[in-house]
Amino acid sequence: MKEKITFLDKINCRHVFIIFCACQLIFWTLSPTISYMSLPHDVAEGLAWGHQWAWGYNKMPPFTAWILAGATNIFGGLIGFPIYLVAQLAVVVTYIFVWKLAMKIADGKVALLSVLLLAGVLYYNNNSANITPDTMSTPMWAMVIYFTYSSFKDNKLRDWCLLGVALSLAALTKYSVGILIIVLVLWSLYSKDARSRYLGKGPYLAFGLSVLLFIPHLYWSFTHQFPEFQYIFHSALGGADNPVVREPLQ
Repeated sequence: MKEKITFLDKINCRHVFIIFCACQLIFWTLSPTISYMSLPHDVAEGLAWGHQWAWGYNKMPPFTAWILAGATNIFGGLIGFPIYLVAQLAVVVTYIFVWKLAMKIADGKVALLSVLLLAGVLYYNNNSANITPDTMSTPMWAMVIYFTYSSFKDNKLRDWCLLGVALSLAALTKYSVGILIIVLVLWSLYSKDARSRYLGKGPYLAFGLSVLLFIPHLYWSFTHQFPEFQYIFHSALGGADNPVVREPLQ
């Protein structure tokens, strides 16, 4: 019986993926640049904090604020376009690591479909210009998952080091990555092949590197009485005028 040839069999999935990422980058960078009269509130707040270049801020870890400030500094203080460009670069990085992971466990058709389906989520299209720790967490989580799988599968020293860096960046973006870490650790303990990697130095190298890179922020939080957690607890209780969140801490 002649095998049925589908549309996806006739196309070069890698080329389509590259074109799709380019379209994502161009369209969703120019669209808010042209149509937005001002920055979204959360973006403006993060940008103001980022220019202090501190190891922590009142409501969140520092990485997102650093990205916002760095983008505007690179473009000579220009507000708008650099931020929307970085927002789409974050989306494209997410797509790349989703693609790379899918290519490790399936083929180009599955990888392409994974990215195209992901692109239908609101936070990857119309709401992608609003850079917050939540949206910046998406490329971080994608990197952590990819390097976790790659490290435990291939056991390469480079991948273990990159996993450590990805873990620290994810934690410096938002603490909720702790949930992902718990899930990945449980997976590694459940899988017999993954569990055997704990006999080597790779997992401990990744853990040690991530902790080392996270220590400066941890020290900052400790010396400022953990203002991020104060904000979380106060918000959970319905407080509106918490002095902890009125002005950035130095």
